[in-house]
Amino acid sequence: MGVWARTRDLIRRELALPVPSQLRARHLIGGLTLFFFLLQVLTGILLMIYYQPTAESAHSSVQYVMSTARLGWLVRSVHHWGAQLLMFLLGLHLLRVFWDGAHRERELNWLVGLVLLLFFIAFGFTGMLLPWDQSAFWTTDAARREIARLPLLGALTLDFLWGGLELGEGALLRFYVFHVGLLPWLTVFLIAVHLYLVLRQGLFVPAGAEARAARRWPQGETYGELALDVFIVLLLVFGGTLTLAVLAAPGLGPSPDPLTPVPPAPPWYFLPIYGLFRLLPAGWGLLVLLALAALLLAVPWLDRASYPGARRLLPRAIGLLLLVALLWLGVQAAAGQEPSSPAEGVIPEAQGNSCLVCHSEIKTDYLESRHAAVGVDCVACHGGDPTTLEMDQAHDPERGYRGTPTRAEIPLLCASCHASPSVMKPYGLRTDQFIEYLTSQHGRRWSEGHTQVAICTDCHTAHLVLPSYDPRSSVNPANVPETCARCHSDADLMAKYGLSAEVVEAFKRGIHGVELLEKANLKAPSCATCHGSHGATPPGVEDVSKVCGTCHINEQEYFNASPHKPAMDKLGISECTGCHDNHDVRRTVVGELFDTTCARCHASDSKAQATGEKLKALLVQANQALQGAEEALAEAEAQGYAVEAYRARLIEARSYFIEALPVQHGLDVGQVEELVRRTRSIAEDVRGRIHSQLGGRSVRLVGLALAWVYLALMLLVALLYRRERRLGR
Repeated sequence: MGVWARTRDLIRRELALPVPSQLRARHLIGGLTLFFFLLQVLTGILLMIYYQPTAESAHSSVQYVMSTARLGWLVRSVHHWGAQLLMFLLGLHLLRVFWDGAHRERELNWLVGLVLLLFFIAFGFTGMLLPWDQSAFWTTDAARREIARLPLLGALTLDFLWGGLELGEGALLRFYVFHVGLLPWLTVFLIAVHLYLVLRQGLFVPAGAEARAARRWPQGETYGELALDVFIVLLLVFGGTLTLAVLAAPGLGPSPDPLTPVPPAPPWYFLPIYGLFRLLPAGWGLLVLLALAALLLAVPWLDRASYPGARRLLPRAIGLLLLVALLWLGVQAAAGQEPSSPAEGVIPEAQGNSCLVCHSEIKTDYLESRHAAVGVDCVACHGGDPTTLEMDQAHDPERGYRGTPTRAEIPLLCASCHASPSVMKPYGLRTDQFIEYLTSQHGRRWSEGHTQVAICTDCHTAHLVLPSYDPRSSVNPANVPETCARCHSDADLMAKYGLSAEVVEAFKRGIHGVELLEKANLKAPSCATCHGSHGATPPGVEDVSKVCGTCHINEQEYFNASPHKPAMDKLGISECTGCHDNHDVRRTVVGELFDTTCARCHASDSKAQATGEKLKALLVQANQALQGAEEALAEAEAQGYAVEAYRARLIEARSYFIEALPVQHGLDVGQVEELVRRTRSIAEDVRGRIHSQLGGRSVRLVGLALAWVYLALMLLVALLYRRERRLGR
């Protein structure tokens, strides 16, 4: 008898052996995990054919796989979803083993399984960077920053994984080597050890499981019939994976830009770890991870005693609590909550300043202020003797004590330094703020004896005086609206001067406020941008366009050349605010302003209204063409198509459209029409070309349907054969 014949007979004898009665359906989770690992190996080898692990070529090679290589998009998508399902099944397998207590008397296999889990996590971490797009770069960089914060181990870990402190080509190459050159071989070896130990030790039988297993598995079930059942399950699982790969193929973002950070987006299985390091300092996060790892490693010894039945409720409860904690950390990370961190830096103590001994309520504010940093002490404003703890001597007028300055005195007191060129020149600060203040409404009222108007300390505070670039400063651009609101939202105070108390709230609703306060765009105007910081005065009707024109230069130029300019000047209508309102400047939606504004002055059948309708139609059509092209571009990019050439053309189209927006203020239909024509021509051409590429999606769906037809036929044959074997038994 030949070798092949003997092998065939051996396989037949093995397949004819009865299945152990303790085998249950959930034991197959480990087998499914092995199936997905083999699927990852196969798809990974196929991806290696095209992948180039260099900073210049990595992104373009993945893009080539997604858009050009035959079925490359499908291979990468299966690899992506295989990783997600593999990690999910690993978690289920770990929970199953822990829940059944299968780790007892199998300490070595439990340890091997945990090391395998660590390797699969390393697979996910190293593979996360390989697409080399914006999301992959900045997500891995977020991990780099957290690792760098680790005491003692941070620098060593970065040098081992990254090859330095920065994320670049060295890190990409090392991640690739770990992902495809080192981890697979170690994992295959440990899987072999894991399976050998399972075969040698046999399946674990939980207390009371014999009767349940006997009811679940028919008597006389053989390994051959079990293999047929597993084959049916694998067909269904593979079909589901294929469906996910076709319907939800992973996209590929733009190539990484180290100067333009984006929010990190770690895979779901890293969210608990990511959340832990966001909510705790790095050292504590590492300690918690090590404690969790030690707890998992010690589980067999902690659970060594035989727990019959309900006595295993305690370890199960502990396991569930850990699972809930991990889920909570994942939710926190997904929600993007920032950790509360202690204030950076150490507050220096003032030397020889006894004022802070008694006046401890202002000590922290003063010591953090800019004045303390440059040596301006309490005596500079309040006078007195700071070298003694005797209150009478410290507050002795003969020693220069002036006490708390009144509101009438504060501007002059501040000006004694801030208006002096010799004092301010070393710090590069202006010396004309006090002169500007005197020209403002605030300064004029103060000069007239009104002490309720804004003075220096109302805006800059008295003791916590910080530079405007400090986010905590009351005059930081993002904080200016709230600073102004202290007075200008006080209805009783504003009523005395006949002013509205709604201007700050109106500003917050407007586009300027939304950009500044909600989108944190510090280039957006604040109150001081239009009204001035020290020379605060409301612009007059003729000055509004000049103020707006400091930012909106082109709009002002075209408006000044339009028929609106002389007409509005003649009628005394404020130019910009006449159409766009004052503080409540709303975002201008293309076309809408013509419907709400033009009718205020022009009759519906007038020539001016007809001009407005033409301008509206031109701009709306161009905007719709741009939006359609950009939506098609986003869809193509999400499916991995090469879109860089189309993106460049759309940038050109949008530049024409942006140029047309200020031109409309000149009411020149011909000039707007020329720019709009260029916009639409480019946008429609790009959209048509992209749609011709996206037509391949229907082919993908047809291919998926044919694949399911084939799988369904195989399933039908397998089920009929399975039924025939069991009926003939």
